Amino acid sequence: YRVFGLRVDSALPCPELLPVAEDSVADIRIELSPLEACLPNATFSGPRVQSAPDTYQFQIPEIARYRIEHGARILVDPHPDAAEGDVRLWLLGTALGALLHQRGLLPLHVSATELNGAAIAFGGASGAGKSTLIAALHRRGLPLLTDDVGVAVPTDQGMRFYPGFPRIKLWRDALEHFGLDHRPLIPDLTRTDKYHLRVDSGFQAESLPLRRLYLLERSDEDAIRIEQLRGIEAIEQVRANTYRPGIVQRLGRSGPHLQACGRIAQQVEIYRLSRLWQLDRLDATVDRLLVHSEAASA
Repeated sequence: YRVFGLRVDSALPCPELLPVAEDSVADIRIELSPLEACLPNATFSGPRVQSAPDTYQFQIPEIARYRIEHGARILVDPHPDAAEGDVRLWLLGTALGALLHQRGLLPLHVSATELNGAAIAFGGASGAGKSTLIAALHRRGLPLLTDDVGVAVPTDQGMRFYPGFPRIKLWRDALEHFGLDHRPLIPDLTRTDKYHLRVDSGFQAESLPLRRLYLLERSDEDAIRIEQLRGIEAIEQVRANTYRPGIVQRLGRSGPHLQACGRIAQQVEIYRLSRLWQLDRLDATVDRLLVHSEAASA
């Protein structure tokens, strides 16, 4: 498989990921293996999470135990009664996120689309409407890059964005707004009435320049406001929208992580987008966003 620009060799079938036809050396190996509850030489030990230099282990009761090693291997010890989809949910979420942090990469907790040959990402707190907005943009014909996690990588030509999975997670009311039936979809394990919508066409799998990051906020005012952020505030917002930031501290990577956030704040335009969060105002938000993006790109 391929995800975030990395090749994955997995002992577990992962239908959420894009298959790779050609043989190549894997960047990541996913293996099934019995795992002891206690991680040897742990420098941090909690009820469900343990870490040591270059190793991170966590357990989800009645689902699986996961061990991530050296940014290159994930060992999975599933519970005998766990559903395969539930095991993959944590494998392709927290476990893969920990591996990205081990590799010194910066996974962002964002949705993203392609506009004019560049990546435009959307961050914000849980419930800010990232998935609903990205679904609306996708229905306008813009390619999907991710609806959960994407990886930002600095290069000599600027910041690159590596896409995630071809999937959008939507609440039932949003599905109804788009005229979609929730019943054939896979329900989200962690949230009632949220569903996984597979994107079979219009997915951009190749990396793109990361041009802009919009941070979504709810507003009590009907006006849609877009305000550019700079300096320390921009860096803090990038750090706040890192995927699984608690893992960074447990791996002892707080310093390099802050530096990576600073590079994004320097190379990427960062905006706060405030709007009234109602589905009947979604089209107005999309219209305003597209006008702003086109003007900023001119």
